Amino acid sequence: MMKRVLPLILVFLLLLPGAALAHSRLEQSVPAADSVLDNSPSAIEMTFNTKIEKLSSFKLLDENGEQIETERTEVDNDTLSGKVKEPLGNGTYTVDWTIIGADGHTINGSYAFTVNAAVQEETATPEAAPSSEPSAEPSTVPSTEPSAAPDNTSTDGGEGSGENAGSPSDNNVEKAASPEKSSTASIIAFVIIGIIVCAVVVLLLRRRKS
Repeated sequence: MMKRVLPLILVFLLLLPGAALAHSRLEQSVPAADSVLDNSPSAIEMTFNTKIEKLSSFKLLDENGEQIETERTEVDNDTLSGKVKEPLGNGTYTVDWTIIGADGHTINGSYAFTVNAAVQEETATPEAAPSSEPSAEPSTVPSTEPSAAPDNTSTDGGEGSGENAGSPSDNNVEKAASPEKSSTASIIAFVIIGIIVCAVVVLLLRRRKS
């Protein structure tokens, strides 16, 4: 009994590696798995170790799991490829592929890659915009200076004219006051003289009567 079983076991062990090798598997890809790209890829291409069927396909997903549109998906012998319709932004992307292998079995798999493109060109354009703002400021500064100069001259002239106008009025008041003082002094003098004259006349009359 054992002599019959042993040959069958040996045949099974010999056929097992061949059966395992018959299953299709991904050998290489563009972009490569876990690679970091400086630019967005224009196409996705995968090569398997065996021929694959025409019904094989793949999906390109972003970090949120949303599908990104691809076009011209083709199967050529052992290669599955497709074009990326629009440039990819920075981030990590996943390629989910489904193929029908040479043995007719459906096989699924996935791999990821990262896009990390330089953004120097994007930051250079906003820096040029503020350069136009300082050019507008000097044009407004000279316009205000000439208008301020006449104001200063007018105020200085006004002050000088005010002082000159005030001094004649004071002089006129003083001049007007001086005649009044002289007239009152003369009246007082006349009154005093009149009193003295009256007193002298009264004395003279009294002496004559006596």
